Amino acid sequence: MSYNQDPSLLNRIGQIESQMPSFPMTVVTPSTVGNIIPVQHGLGRVPLGWSVVYKSGPCDVYDAGLQWTDQYMYLKATTAGVLLQLRIY
Repeated sequence: MSYNQDPSLLNRIGQIESQMPSFPMTVVTPSTVGNIIPVQHGLGRVPLGWSVVYKSGPCDVYDAGLQWTDQYMYLKATTAGVLLQLRIY
């Protein structure tokens, strides 16, 4: 079963996410594609993940593969100079 086949599952996921403490963050992707984006998130704990809320242009954002800490998470992006609004939880 996929998420698309069970709308009630999507609703439950949305309810859980809405109750999780999160921190909004705005970042601009580096001028060189593939450079690490250190994101100082302000949660005071290691994040569980993130969601992209807004992108000013076409861009994929992905985990840089480095260990996250209670202060920083590390991402990479496929396009330079894109404004991203993230929800970090």
